Order: sequence, then structure tokens, then C-alpha cells
Amino acid sequence: MIRRLGWVLLLMVTAALVAGRMGEWSMPDGRSAAACHPVLAGARLELQKRTRYNRRMLDVYFPPVYRDGRRQPHAVYPNGDVRPDQGICADLVVRALRHAGVDLQAAVYRDIRDHPGAYDRHPPDRFIDHRRVWILLRYFRRHFRQLSVDAHRPYGGWQAGDIVVWRTRSTSHLHIGVISDRKVSFSGRPLVIHNAPRVPLVFPGHTTEQDVLTGIVRLGIRVHRWTIIGHFRLPQAA
Repeated sequence: MIRRLGWVLLLMVTAALVAGRMGEWSMPDGRSAAACHPVLAGARLELQKRTRYNRRMLDVYFPPVYRDGRRQPHAVYPNGDVRPDQGICADLVVRALRHAGVDLQAAVYRDIRDHPGAYDRHPPDRFIDHRRVWILLRYFRRHFRQLSVDAHRPYGGWQAGDIVVWRTRSTSHLHIGVISDRKVSFSGRPLVIHNAPRVPLVFPGHTTEQDVLTGIVRLGIRVHRWTIIGHFRLPQAA
């Protein structure tokens, strides 16, 4: 019993140390990266709202009947949104990029309409295509700056506001998130703002900021590896 209690206390102390080593990046002029990068600022708004992950959105069509947080009597295009307090991983990125002046709903629809071969002749749907990660992956490869997917120290190629796409353990869905301006001090690895289904002791079921660039990490140890298949930056970004 005493030995078991000792292990529990050790794990609690280790967790506290890991949490305490998370710092915050600053820009060269000392300003917060969140204040300088609109994509990151948009992702942080979702983090502050604790936008809930809605599992049903993976399999059930939810029309974008909201604009600027207000429900409309019909599906909205452009700048349409689903319920602003809910979403899936792609909605975080869609909302973050709108904060930067990029409406993926319109941009993706036009690109599929004009270049169907780039999307395997997928028929364009202006109300949902921008919320499919596999489509966003192809769109970003065509129109954003495509960067290295290497995720080893010193992580210099990863900047706050970058977009990352993973192949996780899921056999049917890709995952997507936004690189944070904070990092784990002992490794230098950037945290990621993302939204994932609730998994006890792993994901809270709402938009969160975690050490998941290389997979699920617990107490500094990676317990599940994720494969990075996309790393993107706004074309006009530094």
C-alpha cells in the first residue's frame, strides 16, 4: 500500500513539473505571438470558448445556418458556420482562418468547382467541403506554403499559427490543428490547439491546447504516435 502511494505521489509530482515547464513564445520585438498572428488569435478564441466537440458532426450533415454567431433561416454561403459553441477539428481551423480574413468555405468551393481533377472529381458542395480534413489537406497543398513535416528538435521550422494535419490511429478520419505560441520547455516542442472527441484522461472533448505534435504525450512520454502528413502556413506569412 505504501509503495503504491509512493508511485501515485511520484506521478503527481512529475505531472506538476511537466505542466510547470510550459512557457510562452515571444516575437523578436517582445510582443506576444498571439497578438501578431491572426490565425493563432482565432484559434485562441475557440480555446477561450471551450468549443465542444460534437461527434455526430462526423456522420450527420449539419448545415451552416449561422453567420457571425447568429442563426439564419437557411444555409449560409459564404461565411457560413455551424453552431458556434460546437464543432469538429476542421471547424477550429475554418474559424481561425476567418479571423485572418480567409473564408475557406468560399475558397475551397471555388477550387473544387474549377479544378475537380485535383479532388478526384469530387462533386463540390459549398456547405460542407471546407469541413472535410482530406479536402482541406489538398487545398492547403495547392494554395498554402507547404513546409517540412519533420517534428524533431529544435522545432525551428514550426511557427505559431501554422496548420498541422495528422494521420492518427483512426482508420476513417484525419485530424487537424493550429500550432500554439507556447511550448514544453524541457523539449522545445510546440503545443497545439485542437479539438478532439472526449477520451477520459486524454482529451476533454472541447478545444484544448496540448503537447500532441508527435502524438499523445503523457508525463513527457509519447504513448501514441501520430503521423504528420501536412504542415502549412499562410502564403503571406513570414
